[in-house]
Parts: sequence; C-alpha cells; structure tokens
Amino acid sequence: MINKNVDVDSLVTVVELSELFGVSVRTVQRLAQEGVLPEPEGKQGNANLYSLKRATRAYCDYLKKKVEQQADNSGDKLKEEKMQADIKLKEMQIEIIQLKTDIKKGEYIDRGTVLKDFRAFYKVFKRFALNIPGRIAAIAKGYVEPVVSKGIKKDLRQEITSMLNNFTVVGYKGETYKQEKPYPSKRHGRK
Repeated sequence: MINKNVDVDSLVTVVELSELFGVSVRTVQRLAQEGVLPEPEGKQGNANLYSLKRATRAYCDYLKKKVEQQADNSGDKLKEEKMQADIKLKEMQIEIIQLKTDIKKGEYIDRGTVLKDFRAFYKVFKRFALNIPGRIAAIAKGYVEPVVSKGIKKDLRQEITSMLNNFTVVGYKGETYKQEKPYPSKRHGRK
C-alpha cells in the first residue's frame, strides 16, 4: 500500500537507493533499521518503497553528522598528541637538568678516563685470550702427537688474533695485531 500524499514516480526501492548512495543493499537496510532513513512510504511486493527526496536528505544529514564527529574526534586526537609531546618534552628537560646536576656533582666519568681504563682492560684481555691456544695445546699433548698439538695451537692463535683484529667498540678502534702468516696444513681435514 502506497501513501497517497507521495509522488509515485519518486519512490525507490532499497536496491535503487544502494545504487544511488554507492553502498551495499545491506548498508541501506542497516540505515533503515537504525532510523537514519525515513519510514517507507509503501511496499511493492516484499520491497519497501522510500521517497527519493526524503531518503536522500536523511542520508546526507547522516553523512554530515558523521564527518562532524570525525572532525571533533580528530581535533581531540590532535590535542591529546600535543599533550603527549609536551609531556615527553618536559621529561627530557628534567633528564637534561638531572644530567647537568650529576655532572656538577662529579657522578660521571670523563671520556679520557674511560678510554684509559678500556685500553688497560683490552691489553689484559688480549694476553688472556692469546694464552688460551697454549693451554689447549698442552691439554691436547696427552692425546695427540706433538706436531698436531703445535698445529692446533698455531691455528687457534691465528683465529683469536683475527677475532681481536675485528673486535671494535663504538668510539674506540683497538690496536691492530700482527697476524701470523698462514701456513699450508693438511691436518684437521684442511687442504
């Protein structure tokens, strides 16, 4: 039954509204259920018929409100992001003040002292690391021939020297150590 006060030519179905609005039929049905669209003006079979003019106006109002809400939300989001940035700035300023205070109190070590201590540590570490091949060779002497034991010592020393040469720490380049000349060896599966 169609309302007699409405122009029959301006009545459209949900399918026609979905095509006009550029959305799915399901979206138009959901909008009708949520009360966004006006009540149907009548039916044609099982299909609801809507006034094109009233439905279009209602949908435009709905979109306008949706855009305004998003604008409000994005404005709130920008305010929140600004507040978070201000908080981080204040925290960083506090850290800078704390660092300056600690430096004045002498709670930080200057770079020269750190480098001097690091160099001393590195020399001790190098001596320790380069003694490892000799210790392993001494242990291996009881299990392998002396020539093989010397070869193990030489190979390990060469490997450790290579590793020490590649050892770097940010801000400090370690000493370069002489690498022993590689020697041909057929032991340990090498050719």
